[in-house]
Parts: sequence; structure tokens; C-alpha cells
Amino acid sequence: MPRSRVDRVLHTHGRGPRIASLVIALLGLIILVWFLSPTERRRRSLMEEVALGADTTEVIRMLGPPVRCPPKYTEQVRASFPEEWAPRQVETALSRMDYATRHRWVYPVNSRKPLGCNAREAHTEIGVGADGRVLWAVDVTGRTPIRVPDEYTPSGAGS
Repeated sequence: MPRSRVDRVLHTHGRGPRIASLVIALLGLIILVWFLSPTERRRRSLMEEVALGADTTEVIRMLGPPVRCPPKYTEQVRASFPEEWAPRQVETALSRMDYATRHRWVYPVNSRKPLGCNAREAHTEIGVGADGRVLWAVDVTGRTPIRVPDEYTPSGAGS
């Protein structure tokens, strides 16, 4: 069997170096998941206490001051809708959210990173209605589904 470039550089051959590399990569991935997941678990736990309709002063007390963003960019939460929703239902909900959302609050999951309104990394996003209450929420973008009022859901849209 011909020796690969890596084997020649390391003066080795066989499967040993490849297995060692895979083990090191796997350990690194496990450490990364372990390192990142506690903050996400804490955020999900905190967000369980944030009900739709909750007063935003309570949200600030629990999560701290938010990054305040323009309300009309709810498009960023499109991927948080359940997969079983038809595209038309998602569009209807987004349209209603755009109309009713007065403030969009963004919170970093990892508080060591500053966060902007167009964050790509996982974050918490909350829509605040005109009454100053939580209208919709995504606990951790890309990982948890959006929570919207019943009248925004397919089962409640006709009521």
C-alpha cells in the first residue's frame, strides 16, 4: 500500500495515526459540546419561565437588558417555525408578527460575545407587542421552535 503524504511527513504508516487523529477530533468535539451546552441549557430553563404575554420588565429582570432591534426583521426567525407548517402558514404568521411586533429583543446565549441584530450564532429572540408584553419568542435560534400566540398557529388561524 502506498504511503500518503501525511505518513511520509510523520515518518509513519498504517492506520494508527488516522485512528489517533479521529480520537483527538472526537474528544475535541465532545469538549466543545460540553463547553457550549451548559449556557444553552440555562437559557432554555430561564425561557421556560418567560410566557407569551409576560410583562417585559420581568424579562429584563430575568435576562438583563436586551439588544433592541428594528421590529420589521422577523424574517430571521423563519427557520424556527415547525417543519410541519405549510409555507403559506409561515408567511401568514410572519406577516402578523411584522404587523404586531413593536420591538425585537435579542439576547446572546453566550454572554461573552457581543451580539448584533443580525446575529448568525445561536441567540434568544423575543418579539414585544404594542402593550409591552412578550408576543413571540425563540428560546435558542436554530435549536428550539418559535413560540407564537395560538391565533398565529395553523389550528388557531381560523378563530
